[in-house]
Amino acid sequence: MSTSTRSTNEITEVQYFVFNVIAMLIVLGGLWRDGRLGEVPDALLGLTSVSALTFVLVKRVPPSGTPVDP
Repeated sequence: MSTSTRSTNEITEVQYFVFNVIAMLIVLGGLWRDGRLGEVPDALLGLTSVSALTFVLVKRVPPSGTPVDP
């Protein structure tokens, strides 16, 4: 794996992790404060969805650019 591919993988993994931690903190903060699950803002929901899709696509497509057979 080349250095540029590895750094792209690391960026998507960090992005996926950070957005999901923020969403989790919002939900758990609402649970702790109000006794019910907090609502995740639409923008953050969109960011977590896009980062999850990017994470899956980066893991699915090898560095050569051809998909892996299941």
